[in-house]
Amino acid sequence: MVDYREYFVKGKFSKILELTRTLQTEEQKYWQFIAAINLDKSEIVEQLRNSFGINYENIHNKEYQSNIISLYEQYSTMTPFSKTKDFHFVNSSYGEKPNDLKTQLFNLFPTIFSQQNHQHFSIRKDKGIVNTNDYIIKFTFNPSKKAQLQREVDLLNSIKNELSIDVPNPEEFNSNSVVAGFYYRKLDGNSPYLKHIDTKQLIQLLTELQKLSEIPRIRKLLIPFKPEIDEFSTSLSTRRLLERQMGFSDSELQEIQLFIQLCKDHLSSKPEQMTFVHGDLYVNNLLATEENKITGIIDFERCWFADPLIDLSKLALQEFILDDLLPQYSVEITSLDIEYTKGIILLYRGVFILRRLLTEWNREVRMKMLSWVISPVDYIQSCLEG
Repeated sequence: MVDYREYFVKGKFSKILELTRTLQTEEQKYWQFIAAINLDKSEIVEQLRNSFGINYENIHNKEYQSNIISLYEQYSTMTPFSKTKDFHFVNSSYGEKPNDLKTQLFNLFPTIFSQQNHQHFSIRKDKGIVNTNDYIIKFTFNPSKKAQLQREVDLLNSIKNELSIDVPNPEEFNSNSVVAGFYYRKLDGNSPYLKHIDTKQLIQLLTELQKLSEIPRIRKLLIPFKPEIDEFSTSLSTRRLLERQMGFSDSELQEIQLFIQLCKDHLSSKPEQMTFVHGDLYVNNLLATEENKITGIIDFERCWFADPLIDLSKLALQEFILDDLLPQYSVEITSLDIEYTKGIILLYRGVFILRRLLTEWNREVRMKMLSWVISPVDYIQSCLEG
């Protein structure tokens, strides 16, 4: 097996390109990307970005490159786990990665690892999940995120008897100087096909979630939501950088600027209604029976005290929600101007998409996201202006 690290350390990037030109493995793709960047092979870089979605913004940073090397070393020790495409290598600005993550996790939860044969491991940025036969383990190796993980455990313990459907029941939270995590027994059910769910079920779920903020022990655990509109403006002010790296045209930049201005005009002030917001109410975080009856909800990592329309904006990634659910939501929960509310929901939806779009390197994915943000801008304007 070729040790690309040796050629990397010696600066022999042409050799790396030569050895990786067949691109048979994911590892080769990453090393070829590093080599192409250092040799200013822009056509190779663009090909890899477009074809494989490699998204390193700080690839020139020497510390970052050394972090990639250490991560390869760490990755190679994880033979008991499945090496999946969910394993991403990112900048280690939040602290040093553990040398042997497998051992660290085993030390935290020895009973789970000794009893569970199937172990599927995935990691994104500074956090990850281990999916075993019967349990889910959530963990982080970012010291600043340990408190966030503890908050999720506290929220779950406070919420579990307050909803008519199941939520994860944390069985143990452990941490050491490197890793923090908790585990829970898997809930029954699978991700539903949202269009086949009775809208009354979704309204009941939204209503129950919103009422959670009326319970003091839960309310004190909620954090405020920040749309990051100013941060978007700052990113767009570096116009030359965006044009070069993201491939936006002048007209597309103008449409994004218009969208951001609409956000400033309509999302900057405090909402009239503020409640518990799950914050990640995608269909993948719902569980249901084969008959599409909702039985559970997972992933309470965010959970804000904010505008309840945020949760509808996540559901609104599936377009029918706006037409089918919103009229009933308006009548049964509160009296809303439906058209104006549609506009606000689409703004929130665009905020979350734009947040991802500005860090996405895969051009095909990026342009699809861009269409989700700017295509409805005229419609949003008409909704908000009545």
